[in-house]
Amino acid sequence: MGGQYVHLSESLAIIGFLERVKNKKSLLDIPTGTGRMLVNLLGFKFDHLCAADYSDAMLSLCRIKYRDQKIHFTKQDIYRTSFDNEAFSCLLSSRFLFHSDTQDRVFKEYSRIICPGGFLIADTLSWSPRTWTQVFSTKLGGQLYTNSEQSIQQLAHNHDFSILGIKSLLILPSFFYNFMPQPILSFFIWLEGYWPKRWMTKRVWLFQKNP
Repeated sequence: MGGQYVHLSESLAIIGFLERVKNKKSLLDIPTGTGRMLVNLLGFKFDHLCAADYSDAMLSLCRIKYRDQKIHFTKQDIYRTSFDNEAFSCLLSSRFLFHSDTQDRVFKEYSRIICPGGFLIADTLSWSPRTWTQVFSTKLGGQLYTNSEQSIQQLAHNHDFSILGIKSLLILPSFFYNFMPQPILSFFIWLEGYWPKRWMTKRVWLFQKNP
């Protein structure tokens, strides 16, 4: 139940930003993972929808799940894709930046493959116990990397993006929601309405590539 709430929260933030994208020429979802966002992306009727991942297993799963849909699946290294310059009018990169310790490289590639005036939707973590000690990092699933608003502003500036929107989500790291009984989950959902945005754990960003 808690995991479904996290997915719903992320989906609503992404959908809200996609509704602001007017150029429906081409959309890339990278890394697509299990394709969890593709069902939402299909509803926006982009002329060309592409989903990329480095994992053969994830791509095989997606091809089965979406075998009746017009989605181009391709294996790609997010740091060095084979796409042409300015290939996409919109790019979604969900649950990736906080796994990367070379975010400049990622943004450089985003900037290369997004056309001028195109959009980037990505999420970051504001804080996580997995950054506090090596013990937490090991026990909770591996190293993560957090971002302040200032660090994202600098990345955007360095790679020719403007920030159009920020959506703050979740009081606790998403991992903890998987273990919440319904009454506790309901309490945290209620509390989020009053919780300061600067204390939320996740931010979803809408960027636009400068013309």
